[in-house]
Amino acid sequence: MKRFQIFILVLAFVFIGNGLSAQNWKQLSRSAKELESKGDFAAAGQAYESAYRLKPSKKEFINAAGEAYLKSGDYRSAERAFGKVQSDEKFPLAGLKYGRSIKSQGRYREAKAALKTYASIYKGSDKALIQKLVDNEIAGCLLAEGMENPELQPTLTRLGNAVNSPANDFAPIPFSSGILYFTSGRNNQANILRSRLEGGEWSAAIEPKLPTATAGALSQGSFSKDGQRFYFTVCANDDWNGRRAACDIYVTRKKDNSWSTPARLREYIKMGGTTAMYPQVVQNGNIEILYFAADRPDGYGGMDIWYTTRQIDSDAFDFTFPMNAGEEINTLGDEITPFYDPQQKTLFFSSNGHPTLGGFDIFSVKGSPNNWKQPVNLKQPVNSSSDDFGYIYQDSKENTFLVSTRNFDGKIGSNDADIYTINKFGSGMFVEGIVTNTRRDKKYKAALYELISNGQKRLLVSKFFETKTFRFDVLPDRNFKLEVMHASAPMLTYDFNTHDSSKKIYRNDFKIGTRQNSSSTSIVNSTTTTNSSTRTTTTPRTNPITTTTTPTPSTSTNTTSIEKNKTYSGTYYKVQLTVVVDFFEQSSEYDKIRAYGNLDTEYLPARNWTRVLLSPFFTLREAREMMNKAKAMGYPDAFPVRYRDGKRMTP
Repeated sequence: MKRFQIFILVLAFVFIGNGLSAQNWKQLSRSAKELESKGDFAAAGQAYESAYRLKPSKKEFINAAGEAYLKSGDYRSAERAFGKVQSDEKFPLAGLKYGRSIKSQGRYREAKAALKTYASIYKGSDKALIQKLVDNEIAGCLLAEGMENPELQPTLTRLGNAVNSPANDFAPIPFSSGILYFTSGRNNQANILRSRLEGGEWSAAIEPKLPTATAGALSQGSFSKDGQRFYFTVCANDDWNGRRAACDIYVTRKKDNSWSTPARLREYIKMGGTTAMYPQVVQNGNIEILYFAADRPDGYGGMDIWYTTRQIDSDAFDFTFPMNAGEEINTLGDEITPFYDPQQKTLFFSSNGHPTLGGFDIFSVKGSPNNWKQPVNLKQPVNSSSDDFGYIYQDSKENTFLVSTRNFDGKIGSNDADIYTINKFGSGMFVEGIVTNTRRDKKYKAALYELISNGQKRLLVSKFFETKTFRFDVLPDRNFKLEVMHASAPMLTYDFNTHDSSKKIYRNDFKIGTRQNSSSTSIVNSTTTTNSSTRTTTTPRTNPITTTTTPTPSTSTNTTSIEKNKTYSGTYYKVQLTVVVDFFEQSSEYDKIRAYGNLDTEYLPARNWTRVLLSPFFTLREAREMMNKAKAMGYPDAFPVRYRDGKRMTP
């Protein structure tokens, strides 16, 4: 299935709401199809799923919901939907998409198991092709699991809200030091905006003086080396139908400090009925080379990377017939966002056809047209379990940018794309250590934070390890906190700084199951347990507490609040924050939310999941208010859950 369309146009349609609850399954089905036709896949998925709940015999509804959720980037909902039909022969690809949905959430061991099971029971005539696709997905899982000691550990920073918005923000174009053009889908219309770096902060995005598109949405541009030509994409809004947007590449020339009327490149660049986008222009002597992505019928499948050339001194934009970048780069999947550095002779692009950590990953490949070497995955943290694309930098590499749908650095939700910058890496400084773990489950989680002003901290990297040793690159002249967690032991911490430029290795060893301060530079947080008497909770105003306490299925031996998972008589509410595979109660990711109530857990043995909830709330209004707060604090999937006499009533 092609997934490039989520980056073509960024049009937000608000169509679904409380009115859906009053519709019958036929009306919901019609609403879902209409939402799909408008590109609102998230809402379409909800409508299809609601229709399925009313008419569970219509399994095509839940399969369609999974497809829509995948297109919107809501992998958790896609997993839930495809999980209901993964073994149904009527939907032969549901099992593959089920495994991909798990993989895109970073749960690689589970994804491998699901994919292997799917391949073993698949009986279609195209089993060889399916096995190849499964092997490719599993290769991506193995690639992610083998990154305990990455060669580079750059620091990613999400550009502030002056650039990024709740809509998709993508296709960055670094014009000069401190000036960034990019495409944004805000205000229900894809358009190119500009921001300037002023005093270390990016200014509010404005519309630059560029030509406007006479029809459709203007986006995804590239300036020529001399700044005299601007190539960009125009996509026809009218043609958006949930599968494809009809996009063409245009060019405008600068004359007397103004831009000429945009001219569409010749029809053979994209060919009728196809789409062409993401142009990037480079210069090689007197030759101008235009790289772009297109789904031309003579490619390898899906979107491919193509290139075409012309003489710079020619007044006509008579580019040569496009050439495919070749099978080393292009696959049966989609390849998008080409960026070629002629000095380094390196092409950067994004693909979901090569082995990836999630959806789209960013790759680099050395060479030149018709002579490419093997592509290399840029790994974490450049890539993630989400979609990563749009890698680009200036000639000096002073500013390197990429686009990602990941949850990171204060971003809420994983369905929209944001622009990030990559800071300096390869400093030669490391923090490393050995973890002695006598538990049966040897897996542990290590998280590295940068300590910033006002007591705040910023997550740099968080990974699971099954080896004794860990190692992270760090940057000089900064303050850090390292946290080591195990599901059945208290959290261990190590605070250190890198102000001593002569010191290159910072070492701290940990022993799972003990509290320690093994380094003179370490400041261990002695409050490793949660106690309801030391934090603010929501005080019940009604409903007496029963004497029954629901046992928690978590294997954690941490000291927990005596209020944990208490049951109440009558109706009350909790707010489900998230679902995790491994619950670490002492993880600092829950620090902020603890002030609003008690952290409860519910284990789902069939899926090996743990629900994480906040309780108690005795009116639906209170629960909804807390839901909104939780979403603002980084729990985009939070929702109220109703209980009656200790029994969960919400599905």
